[in-house]
Amino acid sequence: RIAIQDFSQYFLATTRTNMKSITLLLAFAIVGTFAWPMMNGKLIKGDAHKWIAPQKGDVRSPCPVLNTLANHGYLPRDGKNITKNKFVSALEDGLNLGFDLANLLAAGAESSFGKTAIDLSDLQKHNVIEHDSSLSRLDNHLGDSTVLNPGLFKRLLNASSDGKVITWNDFVVYRRERQAESKADNNQWVFDLKQQAAAAGEVAAFVSVFGDWFVGVSVENTRSVFQYERFPQGWKKPWIPVFGVEVLPRAAQVEIEMMR
Repeated sequence: RIAIQDFSQYFLATTRTNMKSITLLLAFAIVGTFAWPMMNGKLIKGDAHKWIAPQKGDVRSPCPVLNTLANHGYLPRDGKNITKNKFVSALEDGLNLGFDLANLLAAGAESSFGKTAIDLSDLQKHNVIEHDSSLSRLDNHLGDSTVLNPGLFKRLLNASSDGKVITWNDFVVYRRERQAESKADNNQWVFDLKQQAAAAGEVAAFVSVFGDWFVGVSVENTRSVFQYERFPQGWKKPWIPVFGVEVLPRAAQVEIEMMR
């Protein structure tokens, strides 16, 4: 009995010691994961994704989010020769989009131009991905649709119901205004199913990534991405990947409301 009792005490003591060691190892592993972030299994150097404004010869798109990814080095900083795989990696690593949504968006960009690598400036082609009734840019027929329009941008920020956050419904209200304006002022206005789906998807994805679907996205986060094409200060990409199963139903909800 004494031998069995001694063995039991030894076993319990050893188990507790091992458990403490395992717990410490797990703690160090978790801390290490966040202290030294990974991308595609490789350590990210501290300055690898700092914001750098476009340089002479660099190209950008009509999409402020893609431009932000280029300014932070997730997409090529010059905005050129972007393959489908580069698009997917940038969307996953920079925004934490799920593989399904990242592949869907990248495949759409690739198939729209019929080539294996594109420049961000290719996305300026009217009615391919760029579309009328933009929230922050003039219609292609009415002016330069590739640059931020100060008046429209100010109205976008003012769309916030409380001056602090822009909810998806705030986006819908402003989007209806933009659609009505374009329809009245632009005799070449095009806003068919393809453009409607793109416009709704932009709202759903932007709020899901840079804010909270049930709360909204802050005015300051919106300002940072749309005006400066820079990740907002203090913003962190979603902890859990944003999959299509989450975004697509939200986009459908936005589309229904904005076309009422």
